[in-house]
Amino acid sequence: METIFLKKLKKKLETHKRQVEKELKKLAQIEKKALQSSTEAGTAKVEAEIEETEEFYNISGVQESLSKKLKEINLALKKIKSGKYGICEKCKKEIEKERLNILPEARSCRKCK
Repeated sequence: METIFLKKLKKKLETHKRQVEKELKKLAQIEKKALQSSTEAGTAKVEAEIEETEEFYNISGVQESLSKKLKEINLALKKIKSGKYGICEKCKKEIEKERLNILPEARSCRKCK
């Protein structure tokens, strides 16, 4: 894989990594505030507790999705360092540049996807 293209994808991955980490940090702060306010409220109304519970599960789902995305990005960056980036984990052929440009953390080619 050509060096210029690889550098471009690495930069894209690093930028996306910072964005995901920022979002995870923001969600953790929101979750912490929600937990603190629910314990401080004591006997809050049932409706408010239900709403907070729903919000908590929504945040948890987003956090889980972002954490998975972060792992994929970190794996791609590790592969760049080791020289194994851009190779399909299933068929061992090179992943299409178009696919990597759209999804730089891709682990498989279009055919094996």
